[in-house]
Amino acid sequence: MAENAADDGSYGQVGHSRDGLLHLFGIIRDDMYLSFVKDSLEDMHRHGTPKHVEAHSAFLEAFQPLESLIRSGVETLLTDTECDARIAELKNRCSVAVHVAWKYNVQGIWDISAWRELYVVAQLVFVWASMVQLHSARVNGPKDEHEDLSRMMKAVDMGFIMGGPAELLQPFAAAIEQLMREGSDRRIGTVMCGSAESKRLKPDNAGNVVCAAEEIPHGVYMSAKASESDTKVKQVGRLHLPDLRRFKAEYFDCDRPVVITGCCGGWAALSKWRNLTWLKEKFGHRYVPLEMGLHAESTWHEAVMSMEKFVGDFLEPSVHSDERKEPLRSFTGDRIAYLAQHPLFDQFPDMLQDFSPPMYCDVGELWRTNAWIGTRGTITPLHFDSYDNLLTQVVGYKRVRLYAQADTPFLYRSTRPWTSQTKWPTAGHGEDSTSVPSVDAGSTTGSGRKGNVSLVDIDNVDLARFPLFRNAVTCTETILGPGDMLYIPARYWHHVASLSTSISLNFLF
Repeated sequence: MAENAADDGSYGQVGHSRDGLLHLFGIIRDDMYLSFVKDSLEDMHRHGTPKHVEAHSAFLEAFQPLESLIRSGVETLLTDTECDARIAELKNRCSVAVHVAWKYNVQGIWDISAWRELYVVAQLVFVWASMVQLHSARVNGPKDEHEDLSRMMKAVDMGFIMGGPAELLQPFAAAIEQLMREGSDRRIGTVMCGSAESKRLKPDNAGNVVCAAEEIPHGVYMSAKASESDTKVKQVGRLHLPDLRRFKAEYFDCDRPVVITGCCGGWAALSKWRNLTWLKEKFGHRYVPLEMGLHAESTWHEAVMSMEKFVGDFLEPSVHSDERKEPLRSFTGDRIAYLAQHPLFDQFPDMLQDFSPPMYCDVGELWRTNAWIGTRGTITPLHFDSYDNLLTQVVGYKRVRLYAQADTPFLYRSTRPWTSQTKWPTAGHGEDSTSVPSVDAGSTTGSGRKGNVSLVDIDNVDLARFPLFRNAVTCTETILGPGDMLYIPARYWHHVASLSTSISLNFLF
């Protein structure tokens, strides 16, 4: 977005100067993006069902007044004698649009992308109007801005979570972070490692809470009930840094899983991301989507949480359990949290410098890179994806079990639609998925997938209910540790269990 950059070449001043405010508003008013909203609206109208006709009317009622204000002379708005009243009206209309968009999402109309565009535009206009109010308040003297800035940052992060374009959202995130720096004499999002939650954990020599680096003995944490067939499970082959030609000929072209080692040796992420104190200090003020608990339990739900709370309340206690080598069965669902299949690097682009896409993606075309950050004990149910996948372990350990497509008749493929259960659009394909609702949204519930998830809990198989599962004979297994990269062919079934506090990436191509 170089052509949209502020005059000084950065976003450092855009949050509080008049020119900066005009610049940010110009980003929202981009004709291409608003045209995209209108195109999506026409798609909604063409569906023709009573539910979509009602949604179409509701959309127009929410969007048209907002669009009118967006396209109006904002320069006049900033100097109007009734500026405060007009800004308040703008924020109110944004709140209405956000809640209308979310209402129809809950009713299952999220397949119409107009709602997502309306949601993102309304959130950003809300943030812009809040910046105008903050600018006016600063002219009149200092005030405590923490709550307002936190609300604005959450609104922007909700835009990321709901799939808004990074080039539209990143300038707003940068502007808010600059306002945070100016309004406080401490680093944004910092939680000092001497805080209460850090004191109960074992720090490194610098006082940081760090995930264990030593190899975890395989089997120490396994809590699944072993079946007779467990002893017969074959191990996935391992190969050290094969060249691209060999990978393509012997694995990609043959739909054959393999663990590749030695590919991540130069990644700063392997050491840097183990430091949870760094993660909390750097990104603690940002908000991320989480899966809470286990899919198999009725208490499983989805939530949005600050990175500070996620690290302090879930990841750090999980590291403590890792250090004590507690069995996974003692790590109950209320202690499990998972940032799953999220395009985190759109939100936190600074992290991109810590790794690089593996060369093996060049046999196709890299489509997406997702982050997976979670406590020990997270489970991704048995499922398959429509993309080839390089699941790469950065921190901690995971067990992956795989079944070939030939076993599909025995895996009791669910036919329940994913979109009937989740409360936001899926982030794509990978291990699993999440996202969330409005400016002040806390949590929602959901579970399931559209035809690519198995009903069988492979750690606790109910053969009376799923008798054909005993005919599934292609199972292979591997334990992934830091630096290991598992190639999972498209439509290959896989089940993933975290054996420790864990950070993974997956490259879909």
